[in-house]
Formats: sequence, C-alpha cells, structure tokens
Amino acid sequence: MPHRYDTAYLVDTARMGTIHSFCSDVLREVALRTGGNPGEEIVDEVSSLGLMAQVARDSVVAGIESGSVEGLDELLETWSVREVERFVTDLLRDLDRLRVLRQFR
Repeated sequence: MPHRYDTAYLVDTARMGTIHSFCSDVLREVALRTGGNPGEEIVDEVSSLGLMAQVARDSVVAGIESGSVEGLDELLETWSVREVERFVTDLLRDLDRLRVLRQFR
C-alpha cells in the first residue's frame, strides 16, 4: 500500500488543466525535441481574432499617417476607416483569398 506522502506527491505532479493547456504543453515538449522554440506563444482562436483586428487597425493607421499606401486615400473617400479595417481583418482570416489578390498587384 502506498504511503500518503507518495500519493500526495503523485497528485501534486499530475498534469491537470484544460485541453488547450495540455496541447500547449505537448507542443512545447515537441518543440524542445525538434529544435524549435518552446517559448513561442500559442494563440487561441479568440486571441488571434483580436490580434488580427489590432494588426489591421495599426496597418490602416500607419498607411494613413505615412501616405505610402497607393490608393488608400481613394478607398477612404468611399469607405470609413472602420470598414477598411474590417476588410483587412477579413483578408487576414482568409489567407487564400489574400494570396490570390496579391497576384493582381
């Protein structure tokens, strides 16, 4: 029969958490074994949508401030900044469509 201290140790060292944290741990372990970066942040879908919206907003603002995005002024004559940000976010979500659009650049 195991001693209580041994049982307590097993409980304390058990891996417990959500499926997401479990998968993150597994990915980090695999990264260590394959020479990857175990410190790389893994972003869930909800967080990634927020990051995409922030990137879109920052990109549109940077384009407005720098004046270096060809056709942005004309686009903003028809669409609001918020609508352009939403369009850019949608493109980030659909990378296949973005690749097709880049071919016509």
